[in-house]
Amino acid sequence: MSINWWSIVAVGVVVVSLYGAHKVSVHNAVKLNTQEVVAQMNKEYQIKLDKAVTNAIASTKQLQADADAKKDEKYAKLESNNAKLLADVKFLQRRAKRPSPEVIAKSSESGSTCTAAQLYREDAEFLTGEAARAESVLIERDSYYERYNAAKRELDSLATEKK
Repeated sequence: MSINWWSIVAVGVVVVSLYGAHKVSVHNAVKLNTQEVVAQMNKEYQIKLDKAVTNAIASTKQLQADADAKKDEKYAKLESNNAKLLADVKFLQRRAKRPSPEVIAKSSESGSTCTAAQLYREDAEFLTGEAARAESVLIERDSYYERYNAAKRELDSLATEKK
C-alpha cells in the first residue's frame, strides 16, 4: 500500500483553503453584524436624543412663559408699591417741617422720644422711602425664588422622565 502524497497534499490544500474561506466568511459576517448593531444603536440613541431635545425646548418655552407671567405680577406689585409710596409722601406733605436747630435747642422736648406720627416731614419721607425700597427688594427676592423653584421643578421632572 503506497501512500499517494499528492492526494494528501491536495486534501490538505483543500482543507486549508476551506478553513481560510471560513475565517474570511466569519470575519465578514461579524463585520456586517457589527455595522447593523451600531446602526440600530445610533438610531435608538438619535430617537432618545430627539425626544430629550423636544422636552428641553418645551420646558424652556414653559419656563419662559411662566417667567413672563411672574414678571408681569412682579411689575404690578412694584407699581402698587410705588403708588402707595407716592400717596404716603403726598400725605406727609401736610406735616410740619423740621425746625431750625436753634428752635430745637430751645425746646424742652428735645430729649424726649416720639412715635412715627410725631416725626417731622423730612424724617417721615425718608423712612417711608426706605420702607418702600425694602418692600421692592422683598418683591424682587420673592420673584427670583419663584423662578428658581419653577426651574428646579421642571428640571426634576425632566430627570425623572429620563429614568
